Amino acid sequence: HAAQKDDDMPPIEAILAPLEAELKLARQEIAKLQDDNRSLDRLTKSKEAALLDAERTVQSALAKVSMVDDLQNKNQELM
Repeated sequence: HAAQKDDDMPPIEAILAPLEAELKLARQEIAKLQDDNRSLDRLTKSKEAALLDAERTVQSALAKVSMVDDLQNKNQELM
């Protein structure tokens, strides 16, 4: 009976081949997702740097506006 049962079993290669193919696809998908993640990280860092630069520009503009306001007030006082 045991020998007959072995004959009913598919060869190990028939079991492993689809699993190995699925594993290969999963690894490829993981590599693709890791690449996507790295790209998103670079984009995020770039956007953060741009936001910091914009914030510095706004702060500088606000300081200039404040100086202009002060000068206009002094001019009004002199008139």
